Amino acid sequence: MNIILARDISKSVTPVPPLHRTAKRHEWTRIHRGAYLDLQGTEPDDVSQESWHAAKIIGLAASTPIAVISGLSAAIFHGLPMLYSRIPNLVHVTRASKSTKSEWAHTHQAKLAADEVVEVAGIRCTSITRTIQDLAGTLSLPELLAMADAARAREVDLQPLVSVNRFGRHLRWAVEHASDRSESYAETWSRYHFICAGIELPLQQPSVIARDGTFIGRTDFGTRDGLLGEFDGKVKYGKFLKPGQSAADAVMAEKSRENSLRDTNHELTRWDWDVLRSQQTFLNRWDSAKQRAALLPPPTATLELRPMKKPVVTNWTDIFQWNHAAIG
Repeated sequence: MNIILARDISKSVTPVPPLHRTAKRHEWTRIHRGAYLDLQGTEPDDVSQESWHAAKIIGLAASTPIAVISGLSAAIFHGLPMLYSRIPNLVHVTRASKSTKSEWAHTHQAKLAADEVVEVAGIRCTSITRTIQDLAGTLSLPELLAMADAARAREVDLQPLVSVNRFGRHLRWAVEHASDRSESYAETWSRYHFICAGIELPLQQPSVIARDGTFIGRTDFGTRDGLLGEFDGKVKYGKFLKPGQSAADAVMAEKSRENSLRDTNHELTRWDWDVLRSQQTFLNRWDSAKQRAALLPPPTATLELRPMKKPVVTNWTDIFQWNHAAIG
């Protein structure tokens, strides 16, 4: 997808029609004053909400390079986990001085230290640590913990958050419980329920290994006494298909995997978003599965915590093309 900036068109030696007329003719989408998005054949519904917002960020940065992308917008540009309901319409920015209201931006006034500003795809954003600090009063504890988990998985130093005064209790709690083994917001939310209930945390992302050393599978959670658990988002069969694999093939492969796990005398339980929304419902499901696991013979496979792969972070320069010289 291509981002067209008015300043690039105005530098053209050859006379060209006004950009808004060209945009209308080509059905480009206006993402900021003097900036349009050319989907280049991509259907609008196929563009993620995060990508739409990222395009707005790029358009704004070209128009106002002095502003620093911050808050929810910085979280999106950093690729931190966020509920869709949190994705804002306006781009959040931080300035040292006050500014007038804008139809494109939500401006926050604050002085940022030099180490609190970084470049992402050539655009100035608050650092991941500063972004989490700024959102401590906006996000719920599970959401804050999910961002702290993602930061820890990227080996970001969260220790500076411990000494922050504003919403300090929330930040210290998130730093204390952050884990580098959480792969999704749903996993974090599940762990949040365990933490709040005071239940001993199960192993995260354990690999199930047969007695002969064969790798059988990996689940979101597991206990040494025979209980495995995982979140079922109901979208993985379509979103993460292997090349040439149909949704039906994926379902059959998952059934085979589940049978292999159960064959090791492990109880396997799953939950979805509806279960996660109620802590008591979630805990009841876990407790019921634990009771079933206690009735099974001893597991014939062991659980191992193997090194996690580094998280894949969206590179916005792979998604959009724009004139980087226009920014900065």
